[in-house]
Amino acid sequence: MIENSEAEVCINFCGGCNPVINRGLLAGSVREYLGAHGIAYMYNQAESDIALWVSGCRVNCAPKSFPAGKTGISVAGESVDGYAVAEQGIAAEVIKKLMNLIDS
Repeated sequence: MIENSEAEVCINFCGGCNPVINRGLLAGSVREYLGAHGIAYMYNQAESDIALWVSGCRVNCAPKSFPAGKTGISVAGESVDGYAVAEQGIAAEVIKKLMNLIDS
């Protein structure tokens, strides 16, 4: 189990060539939640406990530069970890999954 004060989440973006979701708004919502709960976050760094890969479309480019097996959550357009999620529900789903990873 990773204690909240010890967890580090890295938010990683794709290049943004064909986004169908607002990646910045999503990252801002997640960043606000993490900060309010004492969870450290960073951007585009491989050295973290958990990665949040934010790809604007289904091609899912964000995780491609990370080592296989990295613990993380992948947003690819209107999907989270391969399951369809409407854009307005993505932040809540990501936060739920992040907290499950941190608390497990």
